[in-house]
Amino acid sequence: MASPEFKLYTTDAHATETSLQKPRSWEIDKIFLCHGALIEEDAKEIFEQVCQELLRKVRGRWSMTKSLVGWASKKQ
Repeated sequence: MASPEFKLYTTDAHATETSLQKPRSWEIDKIFLCHGALIEEDAKEIFEQVCQELLRKVRGRWSMTKSLVGWASKKQ
């Protein structure tokens, strides 16, 4: 389940994609988690999977929001 902060700060799919462009281009060897395991193998692939999942969720929420706004504007 996503945190309230995730839902609050990831509402614009285009902005999320733009903000992930630079980190996705980095060479990633390891991922250090504050509360969890150290990822030393396949770090780049894991990071890419996380980015893809984030974008999938944001795009889905963004398209739903646009649909609701369009529906609400037609009701006025």
